[in-house]
Amino acid sequence: VPDAVDVEIFRDEAVVDRIIAAAHAADVKVIASNHEFGHTPAAEELVRRLLLMERRGADVLKIAVMPKSPGDVLALLGATWTTSQQATRPLITMSMTATGVVSRLAGGTFGSCATFGTVGKASAPGQIPVAQLRAALLRGTSAGPAAESQVALSDSVHKAIVEAVSSSGSSSDTGLDLQLSGIVPAGGGGGNT
Repeated sequence: VPDAVDVEIFRDEAVVDRIIAAAHAADVKVIASNHEFGHTPAAEELVRRLLLMERRGADVLKIAVMPKSPGDVLALLGATWTTSQQATRPLITMSMTATGVVSRLAGGTFGSCATFGTVGKASAPGQIPVAQLRAALLRGTSAGPAAESQVALSDSVHKAIVEAVSSSGSSSDTGLDLQLSGIVPAGGGGGNT
């Protein structure tokens, strides 16, 4: 049984609701996601979508958008902050491409509970190799106990992923995503970390 399932929330509503119910019945956390590869919706729309994910029963709210300008990245970060003040569930937000990299590095400041680094080939534009992301996150913190525990977690997760990929005979160029920052609470809620 998986620990979590990622469900694209804006698919067939009845099917998504059944998936969420089945996951929860099996004690599996639901990450509701929305990927906008064409543009960045207005901040108000981003907030609406994230809060809708919560109302539909998601344990974690996630959205990734495509920026056309730095203003789009600011809209995402503003929506992240606004949602983090209203939602009871953790959220993950990111803006893609080089323009959006700042959202991957500073999202935690605005309420995003996680970011993603790559092990091998990127699976979305703007993803940062895990070693570079780790170094940037450490430089951006006071390296206090919370930061140290997140980096320690990322080291152990990174090692486990590399070992799993190596033992499967696969290349390390798999495009696996690695969560580096923030921990989803065991209870699935209670705000952002």
